[in-house]
Amino acid sequence: MRRSYLLFLSVLLLMAHIASGQPVFEQRLIYQRPPTAEAEPTRLVADLLGRLSDASAAKRQAAARALLRLGPAVEPQLQWARQQGENGGLPLSWPPYSVPVLNQLRADPRHLLPWHLQNELDVLLSHLGEQRRSAPSVITLHHTDAPLADVLRDLGRQADADVAVGAFYFGLDWISTNRVTVHVDRADFWAALRAIRQSTGLAPLHLNGQNRLVLGRGYSDAFSDVAGSVVSGPLLIRPLRGAGGRPLADNRGQVTAGGLALQAFAEPKFSGTGPRALVRLEKCVDDRGQSLLAGSRRTFAADAGDIAWAWVVPLPLARLEPGRRIRKLKGQFSVGVGLSDRYLTITNLMHAQGKSREFDGLKLTVRQVTLADSQYRIGVELSAPRESPFTFSFSASSELAVWVWDGVQATILSRKVFNGVRHEAGQTVGSWTLITPANGSAPATLGWHTPTETRWHTVPFELHDLDL
Repeated sequence: MRRSYLLFLSVLLLMAHIASGQPVFEQRLIYQRPPTAEAEPTRLVADLLGRLSDASAAKRQAAARALLRLGPAVEPQLQWARQQGENGGLPLSWPPYSVPVLNQLRADPRHLLPWHLQNELDVLLSHLGEQRRSAPSVITLHHTDAPLADVLRDLGRQADADVAVGAFYFGLDWISTNRVTVHVDRADFWAALRAIRQSTGLAPLHLNGQNRLVLGRGYSDAFSDVAGSVVSGPLLIRPLRGAGGRPLADNRGQVTAGGLALQAFAEPKFSGTGPRALVRLEKCVDDRGQSLLAGSRRTFAADAGDIAWAWVVPLPLARLEPGRRIRKLKGQFSVGVGLSDRYLTITNLMHAQGKSREFDGLKLTVRQVTLADSQYRIGVELSAPRESPFTFSFSASSELAVWVWDGVQATILSRKVFNGVRHEAGQTVGSWTLITPANGSAPATLGWHTPTETRWHTVPFELHDLDL
C-alpha cells in the first residue's frame, strides 16, 4: 500500500509538472534487485504453515514463533507459500465501491474473510526481512575509468537495493557515456556514497529505506562525513549542533536547550520504515565526567512529520559550560518499522463481545455492544507493547482507524469517544466507544485499518568528543 501510494504520488507530480510546463523529474533505473527466491516447503515447514490458518490465535502464534526461530533461511519457503496461497501473493487491499442509487460507499466483501494465513505470512516475512537487512552493508568498489552504470550496478548488488539516476530535465544519455574511477575497500554504505559523489558529482535523493537509491546531480551531500557520526546496523547516526551553542530547531521549529539533536538515515535496503523514531539515552557526560542528562527523562521522540531525508530527535540536555565538550553520548536509536496496511474485520458484531484480532503484536478487542435510545454503542480496545509506535495514536487528538459497517458493508458514520489509556503487563491499552446515529442501521462488522508502523527497530550507538 505504501509503495502504491508513493507511485501514485509520483504520477500526480509528473502530471502537474507537465500541465504547468515545468521540468519533469525523469528517472533511469540502473540496477534492480533480483526477484525474491522461492522454494517449496519442507515437511516441517509445511506442517507449521498449515497451523497458520487455524482459527485459534494461540495456535497461529505458536506456529509463527517456530517458523521465526528457523531464521532467514526459511524465507524462500514462506515466499513460495505466500505466492501459492489464498490471494496469490497479492496485497490484501481492495478499494471501496460506490452504489450511486443509494449514495453509499461500501467496503469490498473480501475484507470480511479472515485471511489468517496471508496475514501471518506477511508478518513473518517482514520480520525475517528486517533480520536479514539489519547488518550494515560492506561495500568494495574497484573501478578505474569504468562506465558509470557498471559502478552503480556494483553498488546496487552489494547494497541490496535498486539504484536509479534522475534529473528534472529530460535527457539522461550521459549515464551511458560517463566513465569514472572509484576505489573503496570494505567501506560502509555511507562511505561508498561519499566516494561516488567525489568521483561523479552524484548525490542521493531518496526516501528512508524503501529499497531504492535515487542519485542526481546538484543535490546537497546529506551524508557528508560529520565529526562524531557512527554507523550502527542499517542506520547512519550523526549529531546536529546548534551554532555557537544556540538552541537547535527540529522540523517543527521546537528547540532543544542543549543545542544538540541526533539525525539518522536508513540504508535503502532497509524498507518498511515510517516517520516515528525514539532515542533512549543511557549516558551523556562532558569532558569532566559531569552528567548532562537533565531531570529524569531519558526517552525522546522525533518529529513525526516529513522524513523524506532523515529522522531528527532533539535532545534537551543541560547546557555545556564554555569550552567544555561532550565526552560520551550513549543510548539506543529506534525507528518505526512495519508492513503494508490492510483491513482486519470482526464479523457478527452484535454477538462479538470478547472477540479480537491480532496483527504483529497489536490487538483489537470488542469489549461490549449495547443498544440505548436507538443508538448502538460499541466498546473497543487497542493494545500494543508499551511505548511501541502504535501507542502514539492512543489519544483523543488522533483519529481512531476503526469503523463500523452495516450488513452490506456500508460505513456507519459513528461518533468516536476516547475513554483513556492504561498500562498492564507490559502493554499499553487504549479504550474507545463508537456511537452510531439514532435510529440507524444495526452494526454488523467492525473494520480495523492496521497501522504501517507496528514495532521498533533499535540499534545501539555511542558518540564521542562532541563539540557544540
